Amino acid sequence: MRGSINRCASRNWNCVWGRYAMACLLMFGSAAFAHADDDLSSLIAAARESFKPIESQQLATAKAELGQQISALERYVRPYTANGKKWLAYLHWDAFKQELGSTGEPKFESLVVTYAQLNKDQNGLEFKPFRAIADSLRHYIDLAALARQENQAELYGKQLDGLAQELAAYNEKPTAALGSAIGRRLDFLAGVGQSPQLVSAVRAVYAQPNALITVSGDLLRSAASDPIDRHEPITDIILGTRIHGQGHTTGSINLRTVPNDELAELALDTNGRVVSQNVGRNGPAVIRTTSFTDFNATQNIELSDARFRALPPRVSASTRSNIHSVSKAGGGAGKRIVANVGIDKAREKQGQANRIAASHAEVRIARRMTDEINDRLGKAWKRYQNDYRLPLERRGDLPQHTRFSTTDQALAFETTQANRSQLAAPGAAPALPAGNDLVACVHESAINNYTASLLSGATLSELEQGAGTKADVTLPTWIRDAWKNRMDEKAEATADEQFEPWSLTFRRDRPITVGFVDGNVQLTLHIAKLKSGDDTFDRWDVTSTYKPEMLEGGVKLTRHGELVVLPTGFDPEKGQLSSRQVAVRRNLTKVLTERSDKGRGIPQTIQIDQLEPKDELADVGPLPVTVFTSGNGWLTVAWDRQ
Repeated sequence: MRGSINRCASRNWNCVWGRYAMACLLMFGSAAFAHADDDLSSLIAAARESFKPIESQQLATAKAELGQQISALERYVRPYTANGKKWLAYLHWDAFKQELGSTGEPKFESLVVTYAQLNKDQNGLEFKPFRAIADSLRHYIDLAALARQENQAELYGKQLDGLAQELAAYNEKPTAALGSAIGRRLDFLAGVGQSPQLVSAVRAVYAQPNALITVSGDLLRSAASDPIDRHEPITDIILGTRIHGQGHTTGSINLRTVPNDELAELALDTNGRVVSQNVGRNGPAVIRTTSFTDFNATQNIELSDARFRALPPRVSASTRSNIHSVSKAGGGAGKRIVANVGIDKAREKQGQANRIAASHAEVRIARRMTDEINDRLGKAWKRYQNDYRLPLERRGDLPQHTRFSTTDQALAFETTQANRSQLAAPGAAPALPAGNDLVACVHESAINNYTASLLSGATLSELEQGAGTKADVTLPTWIRDAWKNRMDEKAEATADEQFEPWSLTFRRDRPITVGFVDGNVQLTLHIAKLKSGDDTFDRWDVTSTYKPEMLEGGVKLTRHGELVVLPTGFDPEKGQLSSRQVAVRRNLTKVLTERSDKGRGIPQTIQIDQLEPKDELADVGPLPVTVFTSGNGWLTVAWDRQ
């Protein structure tokens, strides 16, 4: 039904259902699932009865809306410019528009090609015109695909029947395979758009937040507690006197987390003193002074998925000064008169001058604070965008729920990493360990959904010795670096051995999955095609199981047991392998084991080291791993300063 569409666009779901389901789970435990089952059964029945076949007028309306988005995108890229021509060539625009302009039933090939191009990690695809046409095109494809079916109601009913059966099985034993199947059902229903309440209700129960991170206020304070000690020039004009001086600022900064459920709010409280040796000139008079400015300031910072920003600081300052001398510039005649008159006037206006100096100091301090905070926030926002948010947004997989928040003791981040064809956590996260500087609690669905976004249908290969591993998709920098450290450096160490070219193509819906079961970590590669030398293997799943061990401030995951190699979709509890499958499995296991033994395949060990903050955060000190627990689909890791 989905054709060759390889990713789905994210859509909003009703957060009211989510809050309702969470409240039920907290109050009634397992009884909430029974109640949810009753509600879902009723909604499935209602969806069956209310289904209306897709008619030509509805399809025409969707096509017209798509046409509006096409026009909007063309205005945006300006087709007659060099950049516009590049964009339209990238999107295979001519074939796409030709197909939309044809009569009769649409042929999906060119539409799917353009849709796929709209959902890659290509700079610029995060902008509204591209996201809008991607959503509109997906909606049109979904409706057109159902409209061409002879018996739409029967097909729709089968999807509902399958959903009901899979939800029942998922309640008994939630697995990644079942979750993927349910996600595909929801994708179909969301595309048709006739059962929004059912889709929202399922997501409310089975797509709860699946990644949570907390950072203690103590750790944040430690990172922000560097004392202030700087020298800088000061220039000012006060009551007509031009002042030049050298200021020495000392002080301290304290960071507070401000309770806020809607975003993370931090307050930086700064207290300090500026001592400045000044020379002022007003006409022939030269005035030498020392000023002492005491100040306190507070600047609030807000962090959300939409932006990181600093609010205008609130600064209060008071200045007192000592007048050392007043002299006549250049000396000569009248210097005594200038000195006597000048010092009298300076003392007469000293109070007013101090008040003005304090006011000017407040402006300077506020500007300096804002510049420094904006610089740091800009860098942090860039990392957040480039390493996490933008690659997902460009692919149409940006989570619809991401929340930063703060209590009076910690900063928290949570997200529901799932697009419309994916489930998330089937229940609330376990209680987080208390008293740690940093805690990450991740459900296996968060990692599985994230890797599906990045690696769906991707091919990794090394076709020439020494050329390094290549990927046909854009990967975040941190993944490229990790892969290089793992694979390419091993290739350099074994360069004198016989080289065999290889390529690995992942499945589209589930490229790599993890499982957190009974204290262990399971890693499964879902192989669409593997070529190793002269051997080719199609559609196999390879699972390795790792046992964790706390070691030297980190965690060492050691593989135990043999690799479990099975054909895609094969259930060993329900069937037996054919003789051919047994032979292929034996050969594939041999190939993978040999590569693993050389350190260039599925790893024998995975090391999670203690965190070592760098640069401005180096003084925080190392953060050893203190907690590592795995079970019921959740992995919890905590780091704490020693």
